[in-house]
Amino acid sequence: MAKKEKTENAEKGKGGLKEKLLPVVLLLVGIVVGAKVLGGGATTIVQAAEPVATTVAGAAAPVVTLDPITLNLSDGHILKVGLAFKLNPDPAKAEAKAAAKDDPTKGHAKALDVAIRILGSGTYGELITPEGRNRVQSELGTALKEDTDGSVTGVYFWQFIVQ
Repeated sequence: MAKKEKTENAEKGKGGLKEKLLPVVLLLVGIVVGAKVLGGGATTIVQAAEPVATTVAGAAAPVVTLDPITLNLSDGHILKVGLAFKLNPDPAKAEAKAAAKDDPTKGHAKALDVAIRILGSGTYGELITPEGRNRVQSELGTALKEDTDGSVTGVYFWQFIVQ
């Protein structure tokens, strides 16, 4: 009689550890296989040790460090980049930056917009190499000098993650 009750309970789904673990095992397998199939693979991380510097050693020009931003690249990959802008030390040429404390751009929204436009047009293949990062940094510095009327004179990456 006891065997009959166990069989009936198993048929109703009340027994067996296997039946309870099967959905968990399938979920874990799906996560692992899904990450491999969908390309959750290579990640390159380049990050400076101390990203909170406000001045560059030996330079009279102030440097504004922004919080990192994440953006889509033109080929569907993702870039997380921490930017710092070197400002023109000449107060006559530099824009007045009375940024509010809660402004994440620290008064440099236009410069950040230029950075997003230029960096977002890149591809994973271009930005993964040191030469590619140097090229885009130079291109970004030139564009910022022109688009901000000389108030931003340089750009630094303190974080650069391409995935």
